[in-house]
Amino acid sequence: MANPVDSIPLSAGLSHDESGGNNGLHSVIRFLRTVRMRKSAMIFWIVVCGALGILYFVTATRIYQSRAELFIVDQGTALDKDSPSVSPTRNMQTYQRIAASDEVILGALRNLPKDYRIDLKGHSNPVVAVKRNLSVNVARLTDVLEFTYRSRDPKAAREVLRALIASYREYVDAAYRGASEEDLKTLQSKQADMEFELQRLMDEQLRLIVQSRDWIGSGSGDDGGVSIAEQNVRYLMSALNEAHLSTQKAFIAYNSLAHAVQHGESVLQHLLENSNDVGRQVIEQFFGVGTQNSLQIARATEELLDLHSELRDALRKYGENHPRIIDLKDQIQFKEQFLRNYPETQRQQALKLTSTQVAPQLQQMAGQRLQEAQFTEKRLREQFDVATQYAFSLNAESARIKALDKRMEDLRDFKKILEDKIAALDVNKSGAFVRAEVMTPPRTPTAPISPRMSIVGLLSLMIGVCMGLATVYTLDVIDDRFRSPEELRLQLGVPVLAMIPKMPDIEGDGFAGVHTFAQPNGGESEAFRTLRTAVDFSTEDSQRLVSTSSEPGDGKTTVIANMAVTFAQAGKRTLLIDADMRRPGLSTLLDLRDSVGLSRVLGGSEPIASAIEGHIRQTDVDGLDVLSCGPRPINPSELLASVRFAELLAWVETIYDQILIDAPPVLAVSDPAIIGRLVDGVILVVRPDKDRRRMVIRATESLQSLGCRIAGIVVNHLTSENGGDYSYGYGYGYGYGYAYGHDEPDESDESSPDTPLSLAPPRRRSHRGATDTAPAAPEQKAA
Repeated sequence: MANPVDSIPLSAGLSHDESGGNNGLHSVIRFLRTVRMRKSAMIFWIVVCGALGILYFVTATRIYQSRAELFIVDQGTALDKDSPSVSPTRNMQTYQRIAASDEVILGALRNLPKDYRIDLKGHSNPVVAVKRNLSVNVARLTDVLEFTYRSRDPKAAREVLRALIASYREYVDAAYRGASEEDLKTLQSKQADMEFELQRLMDEQLRLIVQSRDWIGSGSGDDGGVSIAEQNVRYLMSALNEAHLSTQKAFIAYNSLAHAVQHGESVLQHLLENSNDVGRQVIEQFFGVGTQNSLQIARATEELLDLHSELRDALRKYGENHPRIIDLKDQIQFKEQFLRNYPETQRQQALKLTSTQVAPQLQQMAGQRLQEAQFTEKRLREQFDVATQYAFSLNAESARIKALDKRMEDLRDFKKILEDKIAALDVNKSGAFVRAEVMTPPRTPTAPISPRMSIVGLLSLMIGVCMGLATVYTLDVIDDRFRSPEELRLQLGVPVLAMIPKMPDIEGDGFAGVHTFAQPNGGESEAFRTLRTAVDFSTEDSQRLVSTSSEPGDGKTTVIANMAVTFAQAGKRTLLIDADMRRPGLSTLLDLRDSVGLSRVLGGSEPIASAIEGHIRQTDVDGLDVLSCGPRPINPSELLASVRFAELLAWVETIYDQILIDAPPVLAVSDPAIIGRLVDGVILVVRPDKDRRRMVIRATESLQSLGCRIAGIVVNHLTSENGGDYSYGYGYGYGYGYAYGHDEPDESDESSPDTPLSLAPPRRRSHRGATDTAPAAPEQKAA
């Protein structure tokens, strides 16, 4: 499975306008890749630190810890006015310091057996030794003290903690015992003073009561005495309120009755409110429930029943039309009509009686009641005013008596509290107002707390990782070389196409000095075939490729020349272009330094198709043509950046299957970047035995930041060791072999016009794929 770090491209966060944060991220990613490549250092330090951790765990002294908990119950002091049981949380810091004080520790050491003094041996001050191993803490928001003690002997840890707890409890009891004796004396003195003050107040209150003739009672107790004037005022105020209410009711009744009489309205409602004989008689007559009315109705009913009985008897003797029958029916009808009309007749008589006789009498009675109510209210108001003035005159003395009574009540309550506390001190002579109850007794620990396997292992791992990272960083700073192709691929983030071994020099001119042509069956030639295969099977288009390196002397020219031969040997029409017009290594290698070449084509003004004729040379390799650099121009970068160079590439790709370009080193000049934007990919040649890592990374970043696609890396000049495996050598120093610059053309660079050239006219593809070759000039090697 691929590492996620490897999938991050090298150019991530490397553009010129990116912030420093992205650069920092890139540095971290690069360092992680370095760590992966040098994981052996990490493993070494982790193993070493793990071994040291195991050694420490085996040889370290075991430390045991015993633990106990005390619950502090603070009952308060005898002088507290609050409840005798209070929360000690506010004083827990004090109890904590007492538990770790010198006196408590000395008391514990006096009772500690010698067998458990293992941690005190060799110490001039035993108290300091105990404090070093003792810890007393307060559980947050609780009344619990937590004691812990560490020792090399588990039993000693338990016994020391027991002695400390016993000494602490004795110290607290002794401290509070002395305090309780002082509290008892203070309480008794306060009790005597309070009794004297209470007696004085009682005498003063008695004197004021005797002076006040209107005061009844002792002035003590719950009632505190009664003021006659005050009680009289309260009584008169209540009577005055009732009289005023009666006056208001009489006034309303009188006005309502007068209004009804004036407007001829019914006064039955007012009759209902009166209980005199007239009103009662009129009401009974109105409703037909009087005694006389009842007698009349009963008599008429009885007569009606007799007539009905007589009518039945007459009907048996006479017919319906008999005069006797008709007379009886008329009498019955009269009696029934009388009974039906009697209530209404009585009601009309009652209304007449009410309007003529009852209403004036009711109005007169209502007026009398109103006068009586007004007189009663006036008389009570006068009495209330007199009583109020008299009560005000006694208000000052009454207030003093009540204040004395309240003061005596407070003194009695406080006296009761003092008596309760004195009684508590008498019962508990020891004065143990603070109790320390053991919640968790000390126990013998079964396992040591130090060293712990988990902590030792974690620390060993952390230290090993830190040491490994530091070693990797140091080696990364000191050793600025690539150690393996894998490291090269991870650091640059691009694939390694091939690894070329160190090749011996071959005597010969032109392609006779190229290994793939001179020794096609050699092991070195197979490496270039591997490179060709990698390019052919690339998923990206690879018809036009440019070869460059980070520094001069990396072998880019040798690589591109051998690569061109392998493509030609594979049957591809291949064109090899020397675009290094500053120090043309390819033209020098093939002995083609003359006045024909790329600079002439780019510097001309005629069309590319006609300008290129006579500048492409045929070689001894079938299917391989060469376009040399030509005379050295003064502006090679401008020529490569011109439109003619792009047109040149577009024209030759219609003729050749493979186009290979040799460019200068990327860190020396900008020519490789210019060419790289016009071709399908850049092949970066790296020589690990001499190239510094940071320079190669810088070259890769430079190409990617300008939009050039790096097709892959070719690792060059590997040495064969360990049975044929290639590895890097370190016998090469740093530095550039030569520098690039703009040199003025000299006469040695210009060949005589009469010098014969081995030129090949352009070979164009027909629509069927055949190659049309123009007549060629006689092939002749350049001098």
